[in-house]
Amino acid sequence: MIKKLVFKFLPNTQQRSLNVFLNIFYSFFLKFGVAASGILLVPINLNFLETKDYGVWLTLSSITTWFYFFDIGLANGFRNKFTQAVSVDDHLLARKYLSTTYAIICIICASLIGLFEIVNYFLNWNHILNTNIDVNTIQFLIQITFIMLCGKMILSILTTTLVAFHKVAISNTIEFITSLMVLLITYILSKTTESNIVFIGLINSLIPIILLFTASVIFYNTLLKDYKPAFSFIDFKLSRFLFSKGIQFFLIQLAVMFMFTSNNIIISQLFGPEQVTPFSIINKYFSIPMMGFGIIIMPFWASFADAYFKNDINWVKNMVKKLIYIWLALALCLIIMVLLLPFVLDIWIKRQLEYNQALIWYSALFILISSWSSIFSNFINAVDKIRVQFFGAILLVFINVPLSIFLCKYLNMGIEGIMLSSCICLLPGSILSPYQYHLIINKKAKGIWAK
Repeated sequence: MIKKLVFKFLPNTQQRSLNVFLNIFYSFFLKFGVAASGILLVPINLNFLETKDYGVWLTLSSITTWFYFFDIGLANGFRNKFTQAVSVDDHLLARKYLSTTYAIICIICASLIGLFEIVNYFLNWNHILNTNIDVNTIQFLIQITFIMLCGKMILSILTTTLVAFHKVAISNTIEFITSLMVLLITYILSKTTESNIVFIGLINSLIPIILLFTASVIFYNTLLKDYKPAFSFIDFKLSRFLFSKGIQFFLIQLAVMFMFTSNNIIISQLFGPEQVTPFSIINKYFSIPMMGFGIIIMPFWASFADAYFKNDINWVKNMVKKLIYIWLALALCLIIMVLLLPFVLDIWIKRQLEYNQALIWYSALFILISSWSSIFSNFINAVDKIRVQFFGAILLVFINVPLSIFLCKYLNMGIEGIMLSSCICLLPGSILSPYQYHLIINKKAKGIWAK
């Protein structure tokens, strides 16, 4: 129906542009549902768990999420190679890339679980999380969360495949159903059982596994049947193509993830886990416009790659201009959100939340800087020219934590210093990414800018 309307009012629309539009259109509704579920989940969790336990869960989930990014570089390397193979109708090569990616990530996950079991024996999680939860409880929670996370790493290859196949909306549908199920089951448990942090861990770990497994069975026998993974199509010779950029993608994503998750650990150590809660709630509030911008950006990765490798440069330039206009609208939206925050909190969590006004403005600034950079880095990632980002990510790892501690502890800025540190760390990328895009799109990139 939507497709027919687009062709009726815009008869000269390219198929590539149509795919982008449809993915954005449907994803807005799905991502809105995901965001709404996440927002509704906060007061339910706060009522189900004590504030300190909720802070512990947020910090713990942040730590375990680091391990999820052990596959993200390979997944992004796979996405680009899969998109290129599909663009030239090489189904056999695409199927080999998919099967090989599954095999490699299974090996990575098995190794991670073995390594984790060894290291976990020597860790004092109560000390790391600055809490006093029963030792057996915290150990069980961490182990089940980590093992399920590894399972999710393997099964999430499906969503990467769907995105590379220009089916972002379907990927978002899986995410929406997952978030809705987590919300409903958490609500039922909050009304029928006593407070238990283990229940929260089980809900958030098992539901994604079950739904991703079900979706994999369905789509690899229908929409993606031509690319269905199989042992006979595993070709480890292709691993060098996956890893050549995959390692760099991995380190870039790990550095970004480290910046996000280390923030919660720093807060927990310097100010106590209870302070993680207001920091997380404000971040969740501002994640809404970032998510909206992400919905728009996501379909462009595969489309930018398709256009670039087919030498349709004008299409890329036109789309980037449109994305800049949307970014300006985002800036206005963020200002309005800052002004409305006190009223929203009264309706949303229905309790007092202690925070400094500077934290609000720094949070909005962080979203503005990161979304600006994402316009250009999305194109750069799609065409595999990520060496500059790679070195920037390495620098980010060494700067963020010391700078955060300096601002919080020695300048007495409080938790808002952590968000200011994140903004400062993103500034170089917000300048270098547009410059590299300009060089690549105008065929002037040389040396490190072309790698």
